[in-house]
Amino acid sequence: MPRSTSAPQLGLARDLGVRSAPLLAAVVVVVTLAAPTAHHVVSVGELRGRAASVAHELAETLAREAARRPVLWRYDSPKVVAHLQRFRPEAAVASVRVLDDRGVLVARSGGEPRTSAWEHAAIGDGAAVWVGVDLGDARAASLRLAAIFLVLGLVLASLLAWLPRRALDRAEARILALIEDLRTSRGALAELARDLEGQVASRVADLQHANAELAEHERRLRELTARAVSLQEAERRAIGRELHDGVGQVLTAVRLRVQLLPAPSEALDRTLELVDRVIEEVRHAVELLGPSIVREVGLRESVRRLLDDAPFEVSFEAPEDLGEVGALAPALETTAYRIAQEATNNATRHSQAARLEVSMTNDAGVLVLRLRDDGVGFDARAASEGHGLRTMRERAELLGGTLAITSDGAGTVVEARLPIG
Repeated sequence: MPRSTSAPQLGLARDLGVRSAPLLAAVVVVVTLAAPTAHHVVSVGELRGRAASVAHELAETLAREAARRPVLWRYDSPKVVAHLQRFRPEAAVASVRVLDDRGVLVARSGGEPRTSAWEHAAIGDGAAVWVGVDLGDARAASLRLAAIFLVLGLVLASLLAWLPRRALDRAEARILALIEDLRTSRGALAELARDLEGQVASRVADLQHANAELAEHERRLRELTARAVSLQEAERRAIGRELHDGVGQVLTAVRLRVQLLPAPSEALDRTLELVDRVIEEVRHAVELLGPSIVREVGLRESVRRLLDDAPFEVSFEAPEDLGEVGALAPALETTAYRIAQEATNNATRHSQAARLEVSMTNDAGVLVLRLRDDGVGFDARAASEGHGLRTMRERAELLGGTLAITSDGAGTVVEARLPIG
């Protein structure tokens, strides 16, 4: 995709130019002055060496003349200087001065050099020969060399400035391209994030709707289950009434008629015994179909009477207004009573307990029925598939409740939680 023309510049080359300017200037200065300075120093040294050699040679010659002619050597010194320069010319020598012991100039050769360096040699007794060399040519050569090296220094500094700048320009271009790619990627990522957020919101809305529908289905299922349990209990009670009022009365009438028969016999006694057994079985069936005691005295009193027949010490606690006649739904009353009955029977048959504690409470719209004995306990996980425990759990779950059983060596706890609503 085309790069944005408004992308910011990093300014790496500009920063490099600002930071490297002193270094580049130092490179130009060093390259420009190093070789010319060395050349100038060598050239001046060579010229001064030549001047010193000429001065010593003239001093030796004049010293011999002064020893041979102590007074007249002064007058012959110009000839000696001219003779030496004629037979041994030295181009570097620009001027010669001979001074006697009183510092009087007795001989000279050449004019005053433009730029000069002087070397001297002693003749003896304070007299001396001074030889000067002209440094103009050496200085000019050094300046020409300095100009050449200045150009070389500028070229070198330009290369040192251009090569890193070129590399930095390429690096900056790549960095800017990466930044632009990053911006594009961020934009695409943000767009994907927005799409993902929209999809997540849509999925969340779908899940919430599905959960609401599931909760509604569960509510309806609980209502239907509770209604079914209520209808079942009503049918069971109706059947119980029919058995009690119909079959029970018929059996009672049969027994009375049998008793009124003349000539009692062993067969008649056995018939009466069988009729009594049938009447007892009918009463037991009526009790199983729907405990009449719950309808008569309410849940609280019926549970209390159930515990009166327990073969151990019993502690029972329940609020006065809980379980009164008509206070709870018939299905709830029957379920709670049956669970209490089954748990009490299990404790009587298996727990070897000395004490049983029973409580009923209303916990925020939930009927909590709790039975605890101090018996030997049992393996609740292994016994969970038993018919009695499974029946209690199914009764509780049909009303949307729960049943928890815990047991150890210190006893057993059965806790049923049944919604009152």
